[in-house]
Amino acid sequence: MKIPVNMDKMVTESEPIDDQIEYKVVVRDCKENEDRDKNDNRFLKLKLEVTEPEEWKGKTILDNYMPIMDTPEGGAGRGAWRTFEETNEKFKRFLLCMKVPVNNGEFDPRDAIGCEGNITAKSEKFGGRNMSRVDNYLI
Repeated sequence: MKIPVNMDKMVTESEPIDDQIEYKVVVRDCKENEDRDKNDNRFLKLKLEVTEPEEWKGKTILDNYMPIMDTPEGGAGRGAWRTFEETNEKFKRFLLCMKVPVNNGEFDPRDAIGCEGNITAKSEKFGGRNMSRVDNYLI
């Protein structure tokens, strides 16, 4: 079976996303990476889909690295707690923005799928191509 192809209508690179507006998005995928990062932190990979504004509806926006640092041990000093706070700031903003349930102090990435919130986004070049990335989770 052959697949119909319209070469005149397909693109080889998506247009840069408008970084001056807010986007309403829904979480389509949220996974914890199998391996930890170089600092031994867990991290999430997210795929968001724009639902508003209409002109960007269906656009995919990624957040491929959201670190989650484990809570410091009991006698940890202020420096360890500061690092914990700064590392987990983006994660907390994500949870609040998307209203992701946290039950009994635990987060299940599957619970984020389908959650909605507002973000700002930016375009970055990766491998010479435009990629849309989360800039900020709005709370």
